[in-house]
Amino acid sequence: KLQDARAEYAATGKTSHKGSVVNMSLGGGKSQALDDAINKAADSGLHFAVAAGNDNTDACTTSPAAADKAITVGASTLSDSRASFSNHGPCVDVFAPGLNILSTWNTGNTVTNTISGTSMASPHVAGLLAYLLSIYPSATFGPEIKAALIPESAKQPLTGFAAVANSGFYAAVHANLPSWVSHFLPSPISFLAKDELAPLPAVLTPAQLKMAIIALSSPDLLSDIPKDTVNRLIFNNATELKFSKNGGEGDRT
Repeated sequence: KLQDARAEYAATGKTSHKGSVVNMSLGGGKSQALDDAINKAADSGLHFAVAAGNDNTDACTTSPAAADKAITVGASTLSDSRASFSNHGPCVDVFAPGLNILSTWNTGNTVTNTISGTSMASPHVAGLLAYLLSIYPSATFGPEIKAALIPESAKQPLTGFAAVANSGFYAAVHANLPSWVSHFLPSPISFLAKDELAPLPAVLTPAQLKMAIIALSSPDLLSDIPKDTVNRLIFNNATELKFSKNGGEGDRT
């Protein structure tokens, strides 16, 4: 995806790639190596939804649930309570339906199965991540992002040739020049940061979208939530989100 986005930007001066989403319906004992790998992948732009685990214990003692840059998802029931098996604790970011979930199954093209677990809850959030990425920015989903989550490179205004090169105009012109002319000019790709896509404001980082997912969730609806665990349930009809100027949650509809 990254290479495709770079090629699209070099050819047209823009890119339609808004991000990639990973669902991890898996878990096991605590593995710092696994948590570190997920956090580094999130730093590179991948959005993660991970299962909290099904042992009714502290999710921070398992992986990948303990990866702090992923969205760790606990399981809720139809009656809006924490599923009795769902892990909990400070590493859980949000809850999603995870009891008696009907879905497709891997034993045939038309087979379905009804199963329970945080592995069923996590895909709800992964789908919501993909949906919000697809509609951002729009009239219904255009959150103002906390200043602390904006990369320093994005805060510094570009000047001179760098500003022109990053505007998209240079890439479009470069693509239409005769080859003998463009050969002597730097490629538009050379002006992109090594680990970044084209510098478009339409791209949300994993940290920014995680904050939005949590802010969009509905608070204090669930029962049987331990004191050290968030009480937030994803609500996928809430897509209009504004943050107050001080970085806190504002209006949500």
